[in-house]
Amino acid sequence: MIIDSHTHISVTTKGGSFELSKKKLLSEMKKNKITKAIVIPDNISNPRCADMEAVAKLIKNEPKLSMVASLKIKNINHKNINIRTYAFAQKYIKN
Repeated sequence: MIIDSHTHISVTTKGGSFELSKKKLLSEMKKNKITKAIVIPDNISNPRCADMEAVAKLIKNEPKLSMVASLKIKNINHKNINIRTYAFAQKYIKN
C-alpha cells in the first residue's frame, strides 16, 4: 500500500475546476500505483485551492481520498466546527 500523505486539490489552469483537479489527482494516483491520498484543505481564503468545505464535498464518494482537518485558529467558528464534525462522522477525516 502506498499513501500520498500531502496533496491539495487546486485549480492550476485557466478554466479549471476543483472537480477536474480531483479527477487528475485520481488519474495520477492510478498511473503511479498510489493506493490512497490525504488531501489537505487550504485554511485561508484562496479561490485556487479547495478549503475544508469544498474538499469534504469533493471526496464524499471517493474511497481513495481522505482529508486532514485544517483550521486556522483565528477562523474557528461554528460553521468550521460543524464541517469538521460532519467530515469526521462521514469518515472523510481519518484518525
